[in-house]
Amino acid sequence: MSNNSISEQIIIRLARKAGIIYLPKSTYGIIKKGIYDKLQDIINNLDKIVKNREGTTITLEDLELLYLMNHHLYKEAFGHNEKLWCDGHISQCVDNMTICGRKKINEYSSKNINTSNFIIPHTIIKNYIKFYYLSKLHVRKNVFKNIHLYLENYIHHVLIKSNMIHKENKIQITNVLESLLNTNNN
Repeated sequence: MSNNSISEQIIIRLARKAGIIYLPKSTYGIIKKGIYDKLQDIINNLDKIVKNREGTTITLEDLELLYLMNHHLYKEAFGHNEKLWCDGHISQCVDNMTICGRKKINEYSSKNINTSNFIIPHTIIKNYIKFYYLSKLHVRKNVFKNIHLYLENYIHHVLIKSNMIHKENKIQITNVLESLLNTNNN
């Protein structure tokens, strides 16, 4: 297994974890591209959040805000009874967080993540982030692991969803994965 890229064995392990027994080889490239595209999307959005607060270092709070923005948990997370107005613009979401008060999402922003539990080797994710993004941003050590967790959870969710759609609708899993990984930015 190479330290520079995601191997077929890693993709197979991700699929098995999601309950997919057979995965055509034609999907390996789609999944690999989806992983790197999502990682790039995460870092680009974190960059926007850091710039919005005029900072230079990605913190757990930035990742938590990104999670909330992507999962529309404003109402539940902040205990607010009215619909909050936040359409993905960072400053609006930050304003909503300030108005409603913040509650930690402890199960997401855990600081005690063991990298041996990841399927994708942590060095691949960490090196990718360092190589492409650390020239313009700093990342706290504990944030690397949380970004990795966020990414693997996203890929796991997409694989489970694609397997369900494949089984229910008898659509080729390759087409389902292409559709989900190209259109799903959550």
